[in-house]
Amino acid sequence: MKSIKESRIQTRRSLWERFYKDVKSRAAAGEETFYSKLNSKPRGQDAARHSVQEHQKLDDLLEQFNVIDMSSGLWKRWSRGSSCAGHEAKKVSKDHEPSMRRQCALLTLTRSKLYYQPQGESAENLRFMAIIDKQFLETPWYGSRQMARHMKRNSQACGRHRVRRLMRLMRLAPIYQERWPDKSEQLS
Repeated sequence: MKSIKESRIQTRRSLWERFYKDVKSRAAAGEETFYSKLNSKPRGQDAARHSVQEHQKLDDLLEQFNVIDMSSGLWKRWSRGSSCAGHEAKKVSKDHEPSMRRQCALLTLTRSKLYYQPQGESAENLRFMAIIDKQFLETPWYGSRQMARHMKRNSQACGRHRVRRLMRLMRLAPIYQERWPDKSEQLS
């Protein structure tokens, strides 16, 4: 009758063999389909060589594990999560919060966007916006050019591009008559 320890070792061995065969078959399929296509193109040859080297490293590591006895302490450490090279896995407590730099890296944000505080509009721009809003209620067909001329007539130093930006900010769009369709557009 087998002991519990021996049955665990056999289970471990069968699971490892299944994993080993699966990884080997996937690697072979990848080399057959993916790398052959990459090698056929001049631009993909470097990437294919690099990938093949990475696969070779993985194959070497798998071969090292394949030789190790399942009852050894190395297998037990590896199955618990620590690496096989003798380095302990980094343990992180549940209440640990990653640094702001790490959080930004995970979210692919720059840290300047994280700390950015919008300034809002200046007092002068708010005064211009009030004038534009008042005039737009009287003349809703005024676009940015006419509105800029109106501001200049009333001795307000506000250019057309600034007026256009402020009108966009206030979501003001002039009302105008649509253009007449061409005869070619009427036929279709």
